[in-house]
Amino acid sequence: MQTYKVLGTDGKEYGPVSAEVVRQWLAQKRAVATTSVRAEGGTEWRPLSAFPEFAEALAGGPPAVPPAAPVATPAPALPAPAGPVRTSRLAVASLICGVLGFLCLPGLASLGLGIAALIKISKSKGQLRGQGLAIAGICISGVMLLVFVPAALLLPALARAKSNAQRIQCVSHLKQICLGARIYSNDNKETFPPDFLSMSNELNTPRILVCPADTKHTASLNWADFDPRKNLTYEYLQPGIAETNAMDKVIFRCPIHNNVGMGDGSVQQMRQR
Repeated sequence: MQTYKVLGTDGKEYGPVSAEVVRQWLAQKRAVATTSVRAEGGTEWRPLSAFPEFAEALAGGPPAVPPAAPVATPAPALPAPAGPVRTSRLAVASLICGVLGFLCLPGLASLGLGIAALIKISKSKGQLRGQGLAIAGICISGVMLLVFVPAALLLPALARAKSNAQRIQCVSHLKQICLGARIYSNDNKETFPPDFLSMSNELNTPRILVCPADTKHTASLNWADFDPRKNLTYEYLQPGIAETNAMDKVIFRCPIHNNVGMGDGSVQQMRQR
């Protein structure tokens, strides 16, 4: 079908349009006989009167105004909700669970409620609101899961690492105590000391007499303030024993880790009770 482009008096081109549209413009007085027109595919602008197919339409008399640009039709407005807008209860529950999740409730409950609330709100066609509440609940739940869950998984590992470090330090304490007892024995007729206080010259500090894991006793900073009832963890099982009889015997023991110090100066880690 042949189409045309029309040059308006404003210097703008309109079209391509069909011959029927051009006839309508002539009937509406939006085009005249002298209006410049170019057939689609042609290169020359000619007046409408030069086109025989529009001769009958031109017989109506002198038209007036040039064709105007088409006016955009506004989009239809969305229909108003049928009933009053309500806040989604799921959204409110999601936010509450998210806040309480920091104290006691699991974060997965808030996450699930928030997602369910968003889905229900989107399907309500404007009758439900509360997207912000649901999103807030989801965000709080996500933060809790990212922060507290890894921390909860990490705490047992940290506790085990701390316990192992304390037991290794306890072994070090017992080795120093065993060494101090043997030095005392060498200076006192091959006999071990009768108590811990007697070998104070052989021990650098009374602090090593308290196990690092002991929470019931406090380490003494000097021998002048040392009190076995308050500043001592380790048990002295063979006080005053002759060194020749002590080689294969347990002389000192930690009641917390069950580490034992032997008469020959070695320390063994026994199974904890």
